[in-house]
Amino acid sequence: MAKLWAIIEALYVGKSLKNPQKWKNLQTALNGGLLTVFLALGKLLPDTMHLTDADLYQIAEAAGIIGVMLNGYFTHATSDKVGIKPRSR
Repeated sequence: MAKLWAIIEALYVGKSLKNPQKWKNLQTALNGGLLTVFLALGKLLPDTMHLTDADLYQIAEAAGIIGVMLNGYFTHATSDKVGIKPRSR
């Protein structure tokens, strides 16, 4: 539970993940063509899976949506200068 809280807490202004450079490198890798690799691998799968081009594009689209969410998270979680402002009490 503590790890889950740390993931959420990293989104607040003034907080960040431990070792943000490692996470920024991961974010760059995700942005740099991981989806293209998945799509290319999908085209190389054997025909026994019966995946059409439309199926592959739907898989790539779903991966893209997940990638956009991860990109937003890593953008905020790897910097202590941006993020969610704590609620005023």
